[in-house]
Amino acid sequence: MRGPLARSGLIACTAALSWPAIAWAVTGEFTAYTETETAWRADNRVIPILPWVDRGVNLFGPVGVVAPVVLVVAVVLMLRSRVVKESLPFFVRVWIAAYGVYLLLVLHPQSSTFRLLLPWALLAGPLVHVSESKAYRTLLIITGAILQLVWVGWLWHWKQLPGGGDYPP
Repeated sequence: MRGPLARSGLIACTAALSWPAIAWAVTGEFTAYTETETAWRADNRVIPILPWVDRGVNLFGPVGVVAPVVLVVAVVLMLRSRVVKESLPFFVRVWIAAYGVYLLLVLHPQSSTFRLLLPWALLAGPLVHVSESKAYRTLLIITGAILQLVWVGWLWHWKQLPGGGDYPP
């Protein structure tokens, strides 16, 4: 790996490690970054995958145990689909997969999950390439507008946290 690709990889790795390093330098605590990121959690720890299982059970009952597996299989199938392979460059697909693995390993799913999934908006691009039909593309625009109203309306109905505090989204 040489040239621009190597430089891009080096810049990405440097950027990924910069905030933990800055937090360590400023506070003198090696774990300052992860402690800050997990301060709102009950156990103050990053536990890979388990929070996704817990959230799945919370949302779907006992069958929710398989929710993370279903999510991973769906993303893998999507990334391996013909339309995604033809319309998104290889390294974009790799980045999407790597970001998904990162979220699966460190994210505690809650109201910020939607915000943290915004970089995956790249996956909406291939939808345009499914068909060149004007009706299909019009349907995409209408569906997107309706879903925008639905999710904003859904967020407006969040309730204040138990014991006071802010509203989750």
